[in-house]
Amino acid sequence: MADGVKHEHWGSSFGFVMAAVGSAIGLGNVWRFPFITGENGGGAFVLIYLLCIALVGLPVMLAELAIGRASQGDPIKAFQHFAIRSPRLPKVACGFGLGLAAALAGSHNYGMAVLLVILSILIYHYGWSTVGFSCTLVAGLILSYYAIIGGWIFLYAWKSFAHELVFASPEEAGAYLGSVSSNGWLSSGMTLAFMLASAGICWFGVKKGIETVSKIMMPLLFVLVIVLVIRSVTLPGASRGVEFFLKPDFSKINGSSVLDALGHAFYSLSLGMAILITYGSYLSKKRNILKSSLWIVFFDTLIAMLAGLAIFPALFAQGGNPGQGPALVFNTLPITFESIPGGLGWLWNGLFFLLLAIAALTSGLSLQEAVVSSFMQNLKLSRRASVLLSTVLITGLGCVISFSVNDWSHLPSLYRLLTGLFGSVKGSLFDLIDYVASNWILLLNGLAAAFYAGWVWGTNGAAHELYRTGADTKGLSKFQKFNRTRLPIISWSVFIRFISPVLIFVTFLSAAGFFQKAKAEPAEPEQPAQEAVQTPAAQPSEKIEVEATPAVEPAPFHRLKGAAWRPEQWWNPSDGAGFAFSASIRFAAVPEGVVPVLSVWEEFDLSTSTDHPVIFTVDGVSYAVARPAGDEAFFPANQWVKLGISWDPASKRLLISRNGKPYAAKKLESAPETAASETVFDIFCDRLYPHAVDSEQVKRISKQGL
Repeated sequence: MADGVKHEHWGSSFGFVMAAVGSAIGLGNVWRFPFITGENGGGAFVLIYLLCIALVGLPVMLAELAIGRASQGDPIKAFQHFAIRSPRLPKVACGFGLGLAAALAGSHNYGMAVLLVILSILIYHYGWSTVGFSCTLVAGLILSYYAIIGGWIFLYAWKSFAHELVFASPEEAGAYLGSVSSNGWLSSGMTLAFMLASAGICWFGVKKGIETVSKIMMPLLFVLVIVLVIRSVTLPGASRGVEFFLKPDFSKINGSSVLDALGHAFYSLSLGMAILITYGSYLSKKRNILKSSLWIVFFDTLIAMLAGLAIFPALFAQGGNPGQGPALVFNTLPITFESIPGGLGWLWNGLFFLLLAIAALTSGLSLQEAVVSSFMQNLKLSRRASVLLSTVLITGLGCVISFSVNDWSHLPSLYRLLTGLFGSVKGSLFDLIDYVASNWILLLNGLAAAFYAGWVWGTNGAAHELYRTGADTKGLSKFQKFNRTRLPIISWSVFIRFISPVLIFVTFLSAAGFFQKAKAEPAEPEQPAQEAVQTPAAQPSEKIEVEATPAVEPAPFHRLKGAAWRPEQWWNPSDGAGFAFSASIRFAAVPEGVVPVLSVWEEFDLSTSTDHPVIFTVDGVSYAVARPAGDEAFFPANQWVKLGISWDPASKRLLISRNGKPYAAKKLESAPETAASETVFDIFCDRLYPHAVDSEQVKRISKQGL
C-alpha cells in the first residue's frame, strides 16, 4: 500500500459478517439457486447442497479467510507469505497443470488447455503469487460484466417505481430486454452508474464505507425479501409454487444434481475470487473465524431459500413458467408481480428489483474492493487513487462488453483473433468472459487455495490461525475440550487436504465437459441417427421424399431485435457430438444486405444473407443453402417457416429442410461478414435431439422434416 497508509480493519464481527454475506448474496442466489432447487428435487436438493457446503464451501472459505488474516495483505502478498516453506511445490503444480492441459487438448478443449499452460508457466516462474494475481484478475473480469447486469437492474428498479415497467406478455418483456441488451450506449451508461455507486462506497474505506453500508443494506434486504415472501405465499394457488420449490423428490437426484450443488456451493460463497482473502486481511486477530464463517453460510443459504419462496409461489399463482433460468428475472417476474391483485403491482415490482439491486451492489463492491486492495499494496497507491484506477479499468472493459452482449458484430476483429487461436468461441464476448471466469479460473483458484492451505502453509499453521481466539474450556473434561477445540480443526484438516480438492477437481472436469462428452458418445458402433441425416447431404442431387409438415403458428419463444437466441436448459451439444433440431421462424422483414444472426447455444451460428437464406457456421466453417430459383422467398415476410437442421460433425454433413422440403448445403470458402440487424424475428423451438437416438426416434424426426 502507499507509504504511511495504515492497514484497515473491520469495526466489529457483525460488520464483517454483514459485508461477507453481502458479497455472497448475489444475483445467483435470487434466480439460480431457487430454479436448480425446484428442478432437482426441491428439499432433497437442499440437503445435497448443504452437504456440499460442508464438504467444499466451508473448508475453502475457512482456508481463504485464514490466509488473508495471517498475511494481513492482498491476495498477491497473501500467497507469497508462506510460499518460501515449500519452494519445490510450484514446480509440482506446474507439472500437474501441464499434464491436465495435455488431457484437455486431447479432448479438443483447446481454450482451457491454453489457459492452463499459461498459468502453469507463470506458477513455475513466479510461484504462488500467480494464484493471488489470478484471484484478483478474475474479480475484475467478473465485475466487468456483472456491472452490466447490475446496471440493467438499476434501470428496471427505476422504471418499476415510475410505473413504466408494464408488459402484456413475456414476449413483450423479452423484446424490451432485447432492446436494452442490444443498445450498447444504454448498457454502457447503466454500467457506469453501477460502478460509480460501488466506487462511492469503496472510496470511504473498509470501516466507514463497506462495513457501514453493509450493516444498513443487508438488514434492509432481509426485510424486503420477508415482505415479498409474505405477499407471495398468501396468493391463491401459491401452494403449488411452494411444493415445486421445497417438496423432497429424491428420484430427481442424480450425478448432475450433485455437480450442480457443488458448483453453486462454490460460487455462492465467493470462493476463488480474492474477496474472502481480502476481507480476511481486515479481520482483527481477536475475531473467531470459525464462528463468523458459520454465520455467513447460514445467512447466505437462508436468503437463497427465502428468495425461492418469494418467487415461485407468486409465479405459480399467476400461471408463470418456472423453467426459464436467468430470463425469469427480466421476462416473467415483472409480469408476475405487476399482475398481483390490489393495484400495487408497481410496488411489488419495485421492491423486487430494489432487492436485486442491493444484492448486486453488495457483491459488486466486494469484487472492486479485492482489486483496490491489490492496487494499494502492489502499486503503492492510496485508496482513492486505487478506487479511481479500478473504476476506470473495469468500467472501460464493461463498456466494451456492453456492445457485445448478444453477438460479435461490433468486434469482428477480436472474434477472428479468438477463433484463430482457439478454433471456436462460445457465444458473445459477454458469454465468453462469463464462461472462462466462472467455469475455469474460479475453480482453479479454489483448488489452488485449498492446496496452498493444506500442503504449502500446512494445516498446523492454518489451524492455529483459525482457532486463534480459542474457546472457554475452563471446567470442561478432556473429552469436552477435545470436542470444542481439536475435533473441528482435525476435521477441517482432512477436508482441506483430501476431500475438498478432489470434489473441486471433479467439478472442474465437469465444467471442462469430460462427463458430458462421455455421455454423448454412443455405446454402439452403429449410429442409425447419423445415417439418417447423412444420406441426404451426401447425395444432394437425388430427389428426397420427405413428408411435408405445414408451419403452424405457435406462441413465439422470443421476440428480439438483432439479438442472440441462447436457450440454456436444453441438451447442449459437446465437441464431437451431432444434433438435430426443428424450429419455426418468422421474420418481419429481411432487408437486402442485412444479416440477422441467430446465435443458437454456444456451438454454432445460424444467419441469413442476400445470397444465402440459411448459413450454418460451426468451428469457423460456414455451410450455406442456395437461394431457391424464381421469386420464391425462403423466409417470406410475416410468415412462419418450419426450419429443420441436422448436423453430423464426423462427416461434416448437413441437412436443412424448409416446411418439410430438403435443401442441399455447400461449404463456403470463407465465413460471411455479419452485422447487427434491426430485423425483428420470432423463433419457437419445437424439439431438440442429440444424434445418439434410437431408430424409431429418427423416423419420427424425419417425418417432421429433418
